[in-house]
Amino acid sequence: MAVFDCEEFVDIPNYKGYTINKLGICKSPNNKILTSHFDTSGYLQHTIVLNNKKTSAKLHRLLALAFIPNPNHLPQINHIDGVKVNNSLNNLEWISNVENIRHAYAIGLANNTGDNNNSKKVCFEDVKNIKKRRLGGESLKSIAQDYPITLSAVCKITTGINWK
Repeated sequence: MAVFDCEEFVDIPNYKGYTINKLGICKSPNNKILTSHFDTSGYLQHTIVLNNKKTSAKLHRLLALAFIPNPNHLPQINHIDGVKVNNSLNNLEWISNVENIRHAYAIGLANNTGDNNNSKKVCFEDVKNIKKRRLGGESLKSIAQDYPITLSAVCKITTGINWK
């Protein structure tokens, strides 16, 4: 019976004794198939023992190490389509941290506007109340006194510059 290219197992660099095929099936040094599981961020990973210590290794990283050249020594692997479980080789690429962040924003995976912004001083509900009070004729100064923001910030909220 012929062995298809995707079924061939190759060594995983930096993971002595572990092998992987292009489908993402990993084998331990004793040739047992490893079970994958999801981490808390939704990535598939394997538990691997290195130097008598258990560690987790993300499947997309193992695939990239084994099959995708990295001549520029880039540190991260990007899922081109943004789907964390799509670990097909044509969906993975080596990328810099900055490029990975830009890509996440470009395809809508990351969003730090409005309530998603960790440094916000007011929430969406506050913004609705601020706009309502201003439309009711209340002064910017009076509104600003009730929130941990400046008069300028209240002005930007009510004119739509911030919190559109």
